[in-house]
Amino acid sequence: TIQDCLIHDSGLAVEGGNDFPTYFNDSYSASLYKLRYLENTTAFRSKVQYNSMLYALPGYCAARTSKTTWNELIKTNLLDPLGMTTATTSYYDFMNSSNHVTPYKLLKNGTMKAYDIIPDPIGPAGSMACSISEMANWLRFQIADTGYYDGVQIVTKKELDTIVVPGICNHAKNTSMIGYGWATKDNGTTIYHDGDSDAFFSQITIYTTKGLGM
Repeated sequence: TIQDCLIHDSGLAVEGGNDFPTYFNDSYSASLYKLRYLENTTAFRSKVQYNSMLYALPGYCAARTSKTTWNELIKTNLLDPLGMTTATTSYYDFMNSSNHVTPYKLLKNGTMKAYDIIPDPIGPAGSMACSISEMANWLRFQIADTGYYDGVQIVTKKELDTIVVPGICNHAKNTSMIGYGWATKDNGTTIYHDGDSDAFFSQITIYTTKGLGM
């Protein structure tokens, strides 16, 4: 189901299938088809095993339901209302923007080499790029927890609450739970998510009872 994709309980290996689009240049549909040939490493719905290939699927489902592309759906319904006008959802748009950074990898010989993998096939799970100032707009929207930004409703409060509802345990001692994108701990007073793409890394944490995010 859509929920299984969002809470990473498919049983597929951590990031299983990522090689299809990133190293073999497969389209998302071709990569998704190939997932049937991967064996599960845990039982279905038994534990969290983060998988970007499946996390991207609900984004594409939403786009198909709306009869548009995921990139346009996100721009129209999220980025533009949040004032994130320079944010991009495509690697090519990112590289063509007037102000962007280049990711590097440190080679074994000690030199740095420009390094990039095109994330567009799994766009909903990691192709977005934006500035710190525009990311702060999104963070303020999350902290406000109303569904509104600058007087404009982006989602309902019920929809916003849904994404932090714990779906499955993410820790052996039950201290962390995975929701629809957020992980929660300390009885929901802390929600967070980290991630990486190419040579980029991010970490976002919100302390819900303190109105604080970083």
